[in-house]
Amino acid sequence: MAIEVNDPNVVSKIINIEEQMLSLKVPMKVVEKENLHITLAFIGEISEDTLQDAIEAIKEIEHTKIKAKLKGIGAFPNSNSPRVVWIGVDDKASISIMELYKKVSSSLVAHKVPFEREKDFTPHLTIARIKGRENIKRLASFINEFSSIEIGEVVFDKLKLKKSTLTPKGPIYDDILSKDLREG
Repeated sequence: MAIEVNDPNVVSKIINIEEQMLSLKVPMKVVEKENLHITLAFIGEISEDTLQDAIEAIKEIEHTKIKAKLKGIGAFPNSNSPRVVWIGVDDKASISIMELYKKVSSSLVAHKVPFEREKDFTPHLTIARIKGRENIKRLASFINEFSSIEIGEVVFDKLKLKKSTLTPKGPIYDDILSKDLREG
């Protein structure tokens, strides 16, 4: 389950950041503009029955739209040894996304839908996955230089259940269900 970034101006700025990172010649796979999202729960492969349970779980979730300022570039596990490069959200949005994450988790548990539980969920927008160590110091410098960059404001207004199909060129995402978040 995820919330998507779809404001064209913000997406354009993110693509520009990805292009700058690619110019550093670090082996990486950047996230395509149509796939920019914050994952709230990764379910994995499930049966058709469990899929129906997941659909019921998402239908029951009630939450308000989330206005978020996307800001700061960071990395997991850290900027000196990055495996995933991400963009963060402001504190107020982070709290609201955490609340939504808890609702999603609770609803999936209530419907007996297995998912990967994150011990320390941190709202983040993945923009790249690092594939090698070549020129990694350049990337570490880039991440540190832009650790507090302001990218723009978005409104997360839909909670989506997505299907991911892995291909040699990366995942292809299809929406299974989209649930509107209500006005705040």
